[in-house]
Amino acid sequence: MDQNTDFYYNAEVWTDQPGTKFDASPHKLMMVNNATIIKVKRAFYRDCYFDGAFLLAPSVKLPLPKEGRLEVEVICRWFEHRLKTRGPLFKINAATTEVIENYTGQVWTDLNSWAGYKRDYK
Repeated sequence: MDQNTDFYYNAEVWTDQPGTKFDASPHKLMMVNNATIIKVKRAFYRDCYFDGAFLLAPSVKLPLPKEGRLEVEVICRWFEHRLKTRGPLFKINAATTEVIENYTGQVWTDLNSWAGYKRDYK
């Protein structure tokens, strides 16, 4: 772990969060330093589409293909929780995606939609 990924690996493991949620969107920006990120347009995960910058998981082999549909692992929570064994797999269009290495700036850290979600969080 490092300071860029602590937010994810220190989060509680996913238990009773929604399996899918069509209106989930990026929430909670965080500053990262010297990180590898992915900027996506119309990425897809668990029935929702979204745009934004996210930390790319170290398991992703670079460079990515320049065309086609891909699945890439990112470091991002789902309703404030992490998956047990890896990060979420976003479905992306390589042609509309940009990978930036040694990035310093803000990334999204969570996908959620509080509308209709009944659990209280700290």
